[in-house]
Amino acid sequence: MSRKELAADTILTLAAVAAVAFVVTSGIGGPIQVVAGAFLVLFLPGYAVSTLLFPASASTRSVSDPSPMNRNRSWYVGGNDGDGPTRAGLPFLERLAFGFGLSVAFVPIFALLLDVALFDYQQTAIVGIATGTATVATLLGAVRRARTPDKTRYALPLRTAAIEARTAFDGSNGNRAVNVALLCAVVLAVGAVTFGLVAPADGSQFTQVSLLTEQDDGSLTAGNYPDQFTNGTSSELVLLVENYEQEQTKYTAVAELQRVEGDNVVERDELKRESQTLAAGQSWQYGHRITPTMQGEDLQLVYYVYRGDAPADPSEETAYRTVNIWFNVTAVGE
Repeated sequence: MSRKELAADTILTLAAVAAVAFVVTSGIGGPIQVVAGAFLVLFLPGYAVSTLLFPASASTRSVSDPSPMNRNRSWYVGGNDGDGPTRAGLPFLERLAFGFGLSVAFVPIFALLLDVALFDYQQTAIVGIATGTATVATLLGAVRRARTPDKTRYALPLRTAAIEARTAFDGSNGNRAVNVALLCAVVLAVGAVTFGLVAPADGSQFTQVSLLTEQDDGSLTAGNYPDQFTNGTSSELVLLVENYEQEQTKYTAVAELQRVEGDNVVERDELKRESQTLAAGQSWQYGHRITPTMQGEDLQLVYYVYRGDAPADPSEETAYRTVNIWFNVTAVGE
């Protein structure tokens, strides 16, 4: 494998990592996103690390040249017939199995890192750490492979992969049984993870809505809401919508000012209406300014949040989520 082929191989691997990460985060949904996610988390990181740990396609050992002119020179040959240090190698099919097993071992490590870094276990964080691991390991692996002799340097066996797959089931009955068992274990593990992604636990699909205010230091908090307005004044609020529906979702938020008597709304005025489409795991911070259009005590500002479009006359009964605050509006000079 030449240096140019190594560069092309590295670029192809990085392009595959980027393409799979794009599919997972694009919000496309469905089986394609699930399969891409399983491939990203359960294979690519371990496969990339395998190119770092095992830069050769088979174990190689350096051989010293005993001739007087070349006493201090050495080169690498396949097998273990040399007298120098061994360079680690791994055939293609064993590399695939090793990549899968190593990726599975990485999953709890990724979870621990996210926990230590105080990140939520959201799609963006998981994709980021898996993509970062695969990218860094691929680049470092390319450096190690570049230092490996051309004849033994590992490369994707695009032309011989089918032949290697067939020969994996040749040989003794014991070898075939081991390979079949390994293949079944991989299929079952991938199937279990895919099922977990397609059919999440009850209650894991939801939308969270919060009303926030901005503090003096620029941070947002669910409190310190305005409770007193003078007629004509306004206040800044932020409606936070977080998509945990496990799929791309369009949201429509309607802000309505209401005068309430008992349990009945006797007067209402729509102040804001805005829509936003969020990918799974994304959030929407809708910053806006509220200027009350009524005057009186105990006026209610309510936000109706819908999945999809909102009706012309929104209500608590038809809304997917609601959030509200109360305040008074007095005349100027009172």
